[in-house]
Amino acid sequence: NKGENPYVAAQRFIEEQDLSPEYMDQIATFIEQQVGPEAMSLVGAGPSGDPLTGGNRYIPSARPSGFQSMANGDGSPFTAGRYRPKGGGTDTPAKPISKHVPIQGGFAVLSTATQRERIVGKIIEFNSDESKQFADGVLEQLVEKVLQGAVSPLEDDEVAVILSILEFWRTTNIFPILDLVRLAVCAAQGADTLLEGANGKSLIQLICRRVTEVDAPMPVVLLGARCFVNLFATVTGKSAFKEHAELVHCAAASLAQQTNERVRETYATFLQNWALYCYTNAATVEERTVPLKCVIDGISGGSATEAALYRYATALGTLMCGDQKAALKAVELGAAGAAAGIAPKSARLQDCALEIAQLIP
Repeated sequence: NKGENPYVAAQRFIEEQDLSPEYMDQIATFIEQQVGPEAMSLVGAGPSGDPLTGGNRYIPSARPSGFQSMANGDGSPFTAGRYRPKGGGTDTPAKPISKHVPIQGGFAVLSTATQRERIVGKIIEFNSDESKQFADGVLEQLVEKVLQGAVSPLEDDEVAVILSILEFWRTTNIFPILDLVRLAVCAAQGADTLLEGANGKSLIQLICRRVTEVDAPMPVVLLGARCFVNLFATVTGKSAFKEHAELVHCAAASLAQQTNERVRETYATFLQNWALYCYTNAATVEERTVPLKCVIDGISGGSATEAALYRYATALGTLMCGDQKAALKAVELGAAGAAAGIAPKSARLQDCALEIAQLIP
């Protein structure tokens, strides 16, 4: 359907044709090529706009009400389904029958912003305070192009402006540019320009370095975390994540130690996407081991909110699905105890714990 996320359309086709989920990326890429980026809206875009730019201010302090996942009719961020592993190795799973795992609704993407004036105002304000400055008109055009999504691809000189700001501006001043990056990588053309080749390597390295700086303020850490989540919005973004997974993981892992609960919940969302990426690409048990450790550590850490625990739990179940070796590795890492520990905290966590228990060989 016009305006539909290609991954949602691909998932529907897979279910209708009873195909293996390993074809997800291939089908979604085909849909993007046939329909064209201009016919597709930003994944997860919502009428409420982004919580950092909506309302009357541009301060990353509100809980991310702009966050959307491909939800089912009852408001759950996941549609039905889990796969039961059969025997050793990786099996082609049967159609999903349970509610929470594996994640079936598509990759979570943090939605678009509509407050162009707020973003432009902050960037120009910070630009006047920096030794590395750019013409106001250049910055205004950059913001306009990003907010247009797939309509106008970024030029090389505009990408160079983004990279220069991330490299040379003071850490306290870079959060509006991180916001633009977060939005740009949601669209296929933005991701193609920012995340392919040398640009992608430089961008990911800069984001990872800046969000892990000792003096990085909460807005920078939060928006950097949202950039990590949105790497999974496009085929190009997934390829960039695969190429730089170790670097992204090391930076993202530092988010789990943050005291701000919004940052920790965003980190849990990143792990959801990583888990779904592993599942839809039939990742090996070796490829699933690091995210398995991360989600089990997140559950066992003792400080996660119920919302974060739910994301950890669904990620854990998804990583266990479809591969008995992965399920056994999860048990070895403490999945059973982690699931038992969250069960009393809420009804949906109890449901998740039961579904995880059924995946244990």
